[in-house]
Amino acid sequence: MRRRQLLQAGFVLPVMASGLRAAPPNFSVKLLDGGWLGARRAAGLAIELDDGWKTYWRMPGNAGIPPMFNWQGSKNAAKIEVLFPLPKRYTDASGDTVGYMDQVILPILIEPADAAMPIDLGLDLFFAVCEDICIPAKTKASLTLDVGGTGGETHMFQEWIARVPVPATEPLPVTASTLAMEGDRPALILSLLRLRELDRAKY
Repeated sequence: MRRRQLLQAGFVLPVMASGLRAAPPNFSVKLLDGGWLGARRAAGLAIELDDGWKTYWRMPGNAGIPPMFNWQGSKNAAKIEVLFPLPKRYTDASGDTVGYMDQVILPILIEPADAAMPIDLGLDLFFAVCEDICIPAKTKASLTLDVGGTGGETHMFQEWIARVPVPATEPLPVTASTLAMEGDRPALILSLLRLRELDRAKY
């Protein structure tokens, strides 16, 4: 199913109360407190999906929809950056997509306007969930990050921020390259000597 077809499929408008709650179809969304990382406050956008369902990366492939974030409802947030853990590639009848199956936590880094005051996060999220049929969805999330908060869910945040790719400081040597066909399209496959781990000092 192409993006235009997905957009024409309509929106799912779950009713949210006192934070977040499970929302049909087949997903739930909530914001997590990730504590402090240097001068920035950390949070996580947790998306839980039913078994076999997936959602999409920021570059979703030729048959997906990227998530869109509207933070206009936030207070005391001078800058908000959403990070994306390493995704996986999926191929089905609708084409190739890139995203996350079953669960993902997207790390969020916030620069407060006033570090001595709490941060109120208010998110309007548009994204898509997919099993055999992809369904665009729209939902809301909110969370207050206290000034002295240590982040009760920091361990979950750390697990997923460790999966965020970072630019290599030096080129990775290519040990082999192969030109192959994937269906009717050519693909260049590169084998790298090593993969770079997350440089935590960056955050």
